[in-house]
Amino acid sequence: MSRIIMSIATWAACALTTTAQHYAMPDVPDSLTTTSDRAGYALRHFWQRYDFSDTTLLRQDYAEQAMVEFLSLMPYATANDRDAGIRLWLKQADRDTTVCRYFLRQAASYLYQAQSPLRDEQTLQTILQHSLKLRSADGAMREKARFMLRLTSLNAVGSKAAAFNCETADGRQLNTDSIEGPMLLFCYDPCCESCQNQMFRLKYCSPLNLAINEGRLTMLAVYTGDDEALWRQTAANMPQQWTIAIDRTGIGDNLLYDLTEMPVMVLTDSRRTVLLKHPTIDQLTDWLMHCL
Repeated sequence: MSRIIMSIATWAACALTTTAQHYAMPDVPDSLTTTSDRAGYALRHFWQRYDFSDTTLLRQDYAEQAMVEFLSLMPYATANDRDAGIRLWLKQADRDTTVCRYFLRQAASYLYQAQSPLRDEQTLQTILQHSLKLRSADGAMREKARFMLRLTSLNAVGSKAAAFNCETADGRQLNTDSIEGPMLLFCYDPCCESCQNQMFRLKYCSPLNLAINEGRLTMLAVYTGDDEALWRQTAANMPQQWTIAIDRTGIGDNLLYDLTEMPVMVLTDSRRTVLLKHPTIDQLTDWLMHCL
C-alpha cells in the first residue's frame, strides 16, 4: 500500500479547491505490513519533504491538504507514534511563527468542528499540550490553548459524566444521575440546523429505537437554551419514546458540558461513565448492536 490513506474524507476534500500541486506523503517501507506500523512510520516522517520556510504555501491548498492527510493518519497509529509525529511536526513548524500558528489553527478546526469527519479531541489535546511549550506561543495563544484543553477534557471517555437537573415536557424534575440504565444524552437547539439533521438520523436509527422501546436505553434530549416557549412548541414534534427536557442547571454557563459545537451527544452506562463522546451515527449503531 503506497499510501495509508487512499482518500481524504469527503467533507475535508470539499473544503479544498483543485490544485495541481499535491503534497507527497513519505514512502513507507514494504517491510512494514500492519496498518498501525505503516501509519506510525508515515506520521514520524510525514513532514520531511515540506518546506516550512516557504510561507507562500500557506496561501495555497498545498499546506491545508498536507495538514488534512497528516490528521487522517492519527486514528490508525499507536499513541506513541501519534505523539512522536505531533512533536516532530511542531518542532519544525515552530521555526516560523506565522507557519506554526497557521497549522495550529488548521488542526484545531479539523479536529474540533462538530461536522468534521476528522473530529478527534484526544489528538487535539495532545497538540494543545505540546503547543504550550512552543517558542511561537505567546500569552494569548497559551491562554486559548489552556481553555480549549479544559473544554475538550469535559466528560471524556472513561470519566463520569457531569450530572445536572432538567425538567421534562410533562413537568417532571430529573437529575441525570437518577436515570436508570444506559443513557444517550443529546443536547440540542431547535434552531440549530446541524441538530435537526442529526435528530432526523437518530429518529430513524432502528437499533436506537429498538433499545429505547425495549427499555435498555434512555434517550434524553435536552434543550440547553433559555427560550422555554420555543422548547415547548418544538418538543411536541419530537419522538414520543424520547425523554424531552430543558436544562435547569445551566450546563453551558457552568462548563459542565462543552456546548460550543452543537449538537452534543454523549453515551453513558448505568453508572454514568462515558462510553462514547460525539459518536457518529455509525459508531453509535455499532455500539448498540454489539455492546448493549
